[in-house]
Order: sequence, then structure tokens, then C-alpha cells
Amino acid sequence: MNRLSQSLALALALSGVPLSAAVASPAPGAAAAPVVVPSDQIWSGCEVGGHVGRDAQRDENRELFYGKPSEYAPAGPARARGLTLGALLGCAWQSGRRVLGYELDGAYTRLSSHAEFVQPLAAGQTLHDAYDVRTPFETSVRARAGVAMGRSLSFATAGLAIAKLNYTYFQNDLDALLPYELVARKRLGVVVGAGLDRAVSDRWRLKAEYRFTDFGTVTNLPTIYSPGFTQPHRTSEQLLRFALSYKFGDQ
Repeated sequence: MNRLSQSLALALALSGVPLSAAVASPAPGAAAAPVVVPSDQIWSGCEVGGHVGRDAQRDENRELFYGKPSEYAPAGPARARGLTLGALLGCAWQSGRRVLGYELDGAYTRLSSHAEFVQPLAAGQTLHDAYDVRTPFETSVRARAGVAMGRSLSFATAGLAIAKLNYTYFQNDLDALLPYELVARKRLGVVVGAGLDRAVSDRWRLKAEYRFTDFGTVTNLPTIYSPGFTQPHRTSEQLLRFALSYKFGDQ
């Protein structure tokens, strides 16, 4: 056996082929071994994707008349539910099981809600005081922190959200409910949430997430039809969404 090894080494030396290459080289026609991302780095990198969700918005209006509660304030909040559709971009860094990162997203919402006060009057007439809230678009920027469990990642998220809210106020005129003023506001809110990511491959990921956003209170001051009235609004949202994303970089 020793003579056979020496003869093989001498033959390879004369042919100019290194011994290590002869041992390591695959056989002709053999498939190359696939590149496998280490399990402790599968969540490192950046991603881009799309998401769809179900959003529920609650807007509470406490109408005031010269600083005192108005008798015409709506009896309950304006509520809206609808689908959201948007895109996301984010990056993450993994160290062991700990994963830290950030995410930016935008969504087209078309949320629309309505609330009103109705009071019967004499001669069969009614008094209406109402408003609508429409939310066409929202965006957020958030930090994320999670714990990896192989190809699954549970995470918490928190950050800021921005939305455009359009308020339309109505008054009755000869029993017809007519709009009299539109107020458009950009609202900044605080968003928190949690969710679960699943890496279905080294590049593709599925995500399920719940988020709560509080836009705080803003006071609108209609001036055209009803001076003396102020309209404080407190707005919040709950969102359940699902996303599909593609990982395009490693960190």
C-alpha cells in the first residue's frame, strides 16, 4: 500500500495536477453542491415585498361649543373597516438568535367612516349634525427586534406612522344633510405591534403581523358654517396584515 501511494503521488507530480485538487475535484458531470446560508445568518440582509391587510379605524369626536360639550355631538364614534394594500422595505442584522432591524412601509387604505347626531323636531323635521373621515394613504417607519427559531422569527415592532385624514362636516338644510366644510390633516401617530416571520427559502419570506396605531387628538376649527364650535378628534387603528418579501442582500 505504501508503494502504491508513492507511485500515485509520483504520477500526479509528473502530470502537474496537485494532489489536493485530485482528491477534492468532483467527478465529470457531477452537480455542484448548493450554496447553503448558515442558519445563524438566515435573517441578516435586506428585503422588499408587498402586503395586504384588514384595517379597523375608530374616530371619536367630542364636539364643543365655546369650550363646553355640545348637545349636537355624535352619539358614538365613527368606525371604518377596509382592506389595505402596499409595499415594504427593511433590513435586519442577526447575532445568534437575536435579530434587530428596521422597516418602512406604505399602504393604500381608502378607509371611510361616518357618524351623526339626529334629533326629531316639530312638523316632522329632523336636525342632523354629522361628519365623515376618509383616510386614503398611510406610511410608517419602525424598529424591529426578534428572536429566531431556525426558519421562524417572532418579533415586536414600534415606531411612527403618518396618515392623511380628510374630515367633512355636515349640517341639515331643509331636512337635507349637506356638507359645509372640509378639513384635511396630516396626522403623526405611535405604532406598536408583534408578528411572526417564516423563511420559506433562503430568499423568500412570509409574514403575519398585528399593529395598533394611536394618532392622538387633534382639534379642527370649522369657520364657514358654525363659528364657536370646535371639533376634537381622537383616532386609532388596528391592523392585521400578511406580507410576502424577497431577501436581496446579506449583512
